[in-house]
Amino acid sequence: MAAIDDLAKARLLLLDISYHASLTWGLIPISLPRPDQNLSGMVFPKEPDTLDFTFDAQQLQIPALQSQLLITMKGAEGVDSDHVRWEPSLKTGSTPVSVQGVGMLTIDGVGGAVTCGLMDSGDPLIGPAGPSVPGEFAFYVQLTTSGSDNSLTAHTTYAGGDTQLALSNLAIMGRAGVPVDLAVSIRRSVWSDCFYPWQARVGDIAEFSADVTAIPDGASVGFEWATSDAGAMILGSKTMDHARVQLPNNPQAIVTVTVTVTVTGADGASQVLNAAPFNVFVLDPQLAERMEFFCKIFMETPTATVARFINPMWDPLRDLVTRPADQRTVEEVATFLRRLSSALGELRPASPSRIRG
Repeated sequence: MAAIDDLAKARLLLLDISYHASLTWGLIPISLPRPDQNLSGMVFPKEPDTLDFTFDAQQLQIPALQSQLLITMKGAEGVDSDHVRWEPSLKTGSTPVSVQGVGMLTIDGVGGAVTCGLMDSGDPLIGPAGPSVPGEFAFYVQLTTSGSDNSLTAHTTYAGGDTQLALSNLAIMGRAGVPVDLAVSIRRSVWSDCFYPWQARVGDIAEFSADVTAIPDGASVGFEWATSDAGAMILGSKTMDHARVQLPNNPQAIVTVTVTVTVTGADGASQVLNAAPFNVFVLDPQLAERMEFFCKIFMETPTATVARFINPMWDPLRDLVTRPADQRTVEEVATFLRRLSSALGELRPASPSRIRG
């Protein structure tokens, strides 16, 4: 059987990745902290019978990106059955993201490609593979980038030029296979594009799910969810593969969510798994409100009208506008400025004359 067929059956990719990141705004390069990355033991779950997998750009620790950006790598046979070529696509279409050095932009496309050579191995690989990651594979395929044209790009277009983030000099080395060892991890549904999964407001209902790998055929799986904070409460069943947690009305509380999974095989033998705890930091309501408000203001700003960032190489119009203003444009900008002024007024500390005993 060809190596690419075994790769299609794999359920897990375990990769070491290195790259050079660059950000350009129009023709102007923007300096990035830590543009060169070397990442070890990156884990990417993969559905069997396909060459595709999906990842969050945050997993690659890209310095310029501060928001979720889900990318699906669509795989196809390369020059032969011992090579795979992956091309990126946006999983959710156009996606608003915060780009360091530029601001809130909408990523409207991704491009580039990565080609890897494959080599089959008939022997299982046994050894440590990182926290909560299976270390043994029923079979595995080795992957190594081949060729010199391996790069990924994400871009957005607005008046004044393109903003493009590029990952060049991509080098990948790793393996893929079907994990033999059972493992479980906790994942939280993100409730807002303006917050990380480990952040929440007081009194929020947070939703979690348990991802279990390598469940044997014919096995049954049981779940038991729990929380560490006395003010937090699990709503509904504690024995499903997902749970809803009512967070406490206590700002700055840290709620730890855990799940214990019991896998019972067809022969009646059981194995108990404990996922790594998932900590949720409860934000002060005023801080959370301000964070979300300003985030949404920038996400909703009519970027076709207001150029928040001037391209000094070509800026024929004045006053941060990208086209001559009509009445509707003026009203949109005025509404935006009133909302921003009101929010800044709320953040401004009260003067002594406004404080009364």
